[in-house]
Amino acid sequence: MGKLRIVLFSLIGLTLIVSSCRIARESSGDYISGTSSGDAETLNYILAGDSTSHGYAGITMDSLISYDNDYCIQLRMAARDVETSDDGLVYTVTIRDDLKWSDGSQVTAEDYVYTLKNLMFSDWLNYIYQGDWQEEVDGETVFVTPAVVDETTFTITRQTIDPEFIYEVRTLTPYPKYISVKYEGDVDAFTQAPEFNNLTYTGNLGPYKFVEWIRNDKFVVERNPAPG
Repeated sequence: MGKLRIVLFSLIGLTLIVSSCRIARESSGDYISGTSSGDAETLNYILAGDSTSHGYAGITMDSLISYDNDYCIQLRMAARDVETSDDGLVYTVTIRDDLKWSDGSQVTAEDYVYTLKNLMFSDWLNYIYQGDWQEEVDGETVFVTPAVVDETTFTITRQTIDPEFIYEVRTLTPYPKYISVKYEGDVDAFTQAPEFNNLTYTGNLGPYKFVEWIRNDKFVVERNPAPG
């Protein structure tokens, strides 16, 4: 049997609402076909404001933690659940030590902290969900503080308590620092970066690898080999 592939065909103009895509139950040997309610805006997901873009990228990039149908925690890129300090202000994240970018280099805590501080929190990129990572302190809006602890561990520190914040932390996905620094500060270059628009950097960070995206037609991925 060949490599398992998923092919999502865009159905532009339909009013059907789905979370990101609806996979058909039928398969024909080496691939599964399905449909999406509309095409993605971009595969460079940090720029996206639509669910389909995040859904497409999410096939190749797992979050730290997800949930099953019973809302039980499923570890993805995290080695364990996010730990919260007794005062509710410090969140400690430990990622798996077998995560690799496509060039074979290790995914590290520095990639996560860089993504937060230099991309998501930056003025030049204007990430549309910045508010999820901000808090009100003494009448001012400030960002939370991420910091590297070691190669696989980082912390995010708040000044105010928010019981819901842990859910934001669990959804984190990183950009590779070694690629991102080439485009940092140049929004046009970052927007057009071929590595990010073709998902060619994602290594073993998700269940599938990018194969092809033809706008308003299809999005194709194939099963990612298990890390080992």
